[in-house]
Amino acid sequence: MPKDTYILISTTQESVFLEASKELKITGFNKKEFINEIYGKKLDKEQIELILSEPQTSNPLFLKALIEELRVFGDYKKLSERIRELLEVQTVDDLFEKIFARCEEDYGSFVKDVLSLMHVSRDGLSESEILELLGFSVSRKSLSTFLLAIDAYVIDINGYLKPAHLYIEKAIEDRYLKEENTKRQYRELIFSYYSQQHLKDTEKARRELPWQAYEMKDAEKLLNVLCDEKLLKTLLEVEDNPELAKYLTYLRDEGLLEASGVDFGAKHRA
Repeated sequence: MPKDTYILISTTQESVFLEASKELKITGFNKKEFINEIYGKKLDKEQIELILSEPQTSNPLFLKALIEELRVFGDYKKLSERIRELLEVQTVDDLFEKIFARCEEDYGSFVKDVLSLMHVSRDGLSESEILELLGFSVSRKSLSTFLLAIDAYVIDINGYLKPAHLYIEKAIEDRYLKEENTKRQYRELIFSYYSQQHLKDTEKARRELPWQAYEMKDAEKLLNVLCDEKLLKTLLEVEDNPELAKYLTYLRDEGLLEASGVDFGAKHRA
């Protein structure tokens, strides 16, 4: 390695890569400098020592989420109390659950719906789509304010918002979507939204509709979606599409593929 060259490796889940890299010793992460660098307001010495003393803050992601939360905390007199409350948890996803609980208090009950919809969507949702999905039960101003507040926790891909990483997804699952029926209700909402006449021929709908039907394990919905010529053509454009193969295998296992009388091979040849 050339002098003064460093490799930074980051992973958010157990993986073969992580297994292979356990022998590496990563040095140079100074928690105190990290706190001072990203926290605009100055924490007092006692507060910094409190944060540094907890082993979970050695995880950069945990520490960053903690400090970001302290930055937006409005009551400086209760800051130490808030630090202790956040440090009660040991894992990153549990920390995000506490952050979401505070968001609910600050912004309203729609926080649950917004985070759940973003999580169960395939490619993320735009701000306008979220408003329409919620039936405009929340104002655009309120939604925009909330989305701005959680900007560090979502990724924006061409205007579509999704949770930024697996820890946030797990926190959403644990806090809002433990019941499979609840998750299905959000999937049904997205499925119904993209099934609207003016949307179902869009590229976004062609990706969301079959995927949501499959995730709901609703074979009839999936079959109806795949019988749409334009949508099926989109799937067939990818040679040896593993996604389409997965859908057809599921329909075959459910006994609907042959019963439907639809020859998807013939459609492919056409």
